[in-house]
Amino acid sequence: MSIVDTAVETAPTNAQSRPSSAEFSLRRQTWRRCCRDFNRPIHSCSSHVSEESGSPLASLSASGRGWGRGLRFAFGAYLVARVAFSAWSLVIALLFPVVLQNLDLFGAPVLAVFDLASSERYVYSREMDGAMLTFRAGERGYVVDAQTGSNWSLRDGRAVSGKFVGRTLGASAYSVEEIFPYHGMAVEPNPLLALWQRFDTNWYLAIATRGYAADGSTVYFPLYPFLIRAVSAVIGNAMLAALLVSNLALIGVLVMLYRLTETLFDTASARRTVAYLFLFPTGFFLLAAYTESLFLLFVVGAFVFGQR
Repeated sequence: MSIVDTAVETAPTNAQSRPSSAEFSLRRQTWRRCCRDFNRPIHSCSSHVSEESGSPLASLSASGRGWGRGLRFAFGAYLVARVAFSAWSLVIALLFPVVLQNLDLFGAPVLAVFDLASSERYVYSREMDGAMLTFRAGERGYVVDAQTGSNWSLRDGRAVSGKFVGRTLGASAYSVEEIFPYHGMAVEPNPLLALWQRFDTNWYLAIATRGYAADGSTVYFPLYPFLIRAVSAVIGNAMLAALLVSNLALIGVLVMLYRLTETLFDTASARRTVAYLFLFPTGFFLLAAYTESLFLLFVVGAFVFGQR
């Protein structure tokens, strides 16, 4: 038996009887909060334990203070992470406004270009007169081939200067939708929101907007798209609704994770746990329009109520 357990056993109570296991557990948690959170010596926590364990109102008050601490720290951590990741995404968009790939898809040479600022997508064949061209990004809206230095417009695939001036790149064997799938969803006009309209986000938006179909959408669970549809009915923007659902769920995750860790360990551990969640290399997915935050909300919630 630890020093804290021994002290809890001998702490004064309102009834002169041996405490039950539930009461003993409550006293031990209260003692640990007293000694660790408030840096009090063990002997000075005796009355504190007696008061909180003996009074349901005092216990409820202590629990409320704990949730309040969790809410304040979790919301502060969320704001810091939200600002940091948003700034990071804007920096990436400014430094690398165009994503260009020279692909070889099952023998088909494909030039695939995505404009991060406008979300415009371009796909052309890299073959010209029997030769395979390799491209790099040029000025905004243009690419340059490494073989001849010709300058090509992304808008229509036509060379505006160089050896191939006046020539036009051929159509790709793969469509734009096959390379950059949006699943029939329109590009979000707000560039700050469009930065997050990527990959599976378009699946969730499509399900929320049109429902399920025989297009592979049935592999996605319905709760997240249902919440997107419900919120978008109020605010009128499905992309914004998706981000709101994910981010509100994330705040709930942070509050419960903080409180659970503080209850099992101490305040310092709770703060580190919340920080580590964001510092994890894929932590930014929790802020995106994905299901991870909603999933974690139920997982952490199950542990919180299981612990209680």
